[in-house]
Amino acid sequence: MKKCSVCNKPVILKTCFDKETLCTQCSKLLNVSLWNKREFDSIEDLLQTKEKVLNNAKINNINDNIVQSIDNFFNEYVKNGFITSFDGKAGQTLKIFEDYCIVNTKNQSKKNSLIDLFYYFDEDDNDESEKLSLENKMQLAENIINDGIIKVGINTIMSSKLKEKAQEENRIKKIRLMEKKLDKIIKVGEKKLSFKDYHMIEFFENQDTPNGYIKFVPNNINAEDTYKCEYFFFKNT
Repeated sequence: MKKCSVCNKPVILKTCFDKETLCTQCSKLLNVSLWNKREFDSIEDLLQTKEKVLNNAKINNINDNIVQSIDNFFNEYVKNGFITSFDGKAGQTLKIFEDYCIVNTKNQSKKNSLIDLFYYFDEDDNDESEKLSLENKMQLAENIINDGIIKVGINTIMSSKLKEKAQEENRIKKIRLMEKKLDKIIKVGEKKLSFKDYHMIEFFENQDTPNGYIKFVPNNINAEDTYKCEYFFFKNT
């Protein structure tokens, strides 16, 4: 069983930052849950939080090793050029630095939700939505002339049903293919994206949908090559 880095007591329910493990009591003492994920609004917010945490540690007589660990924990982001972070509210957070960003997918459940979102955005806008094609309409006109309205009605219904079935089968195939590919490109946990490896960043937001996304397009990849890009999803709220 691990021991608390502060009080050295055995830890049952723990909170962590960097390589340190704290028991519930010591974690509350330092308000670790408010800063251990390093989701700050800006570098100024980070520095202000750091100062408060270090002052709090001094007031509570936290040992020098832990104080140094806290200092290093904050300074890592400062040295790397931290700018800001966003909680997408759709299962991902985005942390932006001068030369890279980090996309974090929280857990497997959120990943599954993102796959559903991805399917929504990736639907083919060119899919034929009309019930009758030009060929169907020509056949309809011919039937009206030759066979009367009853046969026309039967042919129209049959044509429509067959087409709907084919569209549904294609949709299911598309979903299965997408899920297989997305299982590889969306990873649970943090993924670092160096800006030098990407030549384009697309932003999508539509008032008619509850979600939007930021799309990172790698070098030498066409933006339409959907499955080779990286995504950060967010709720429009």
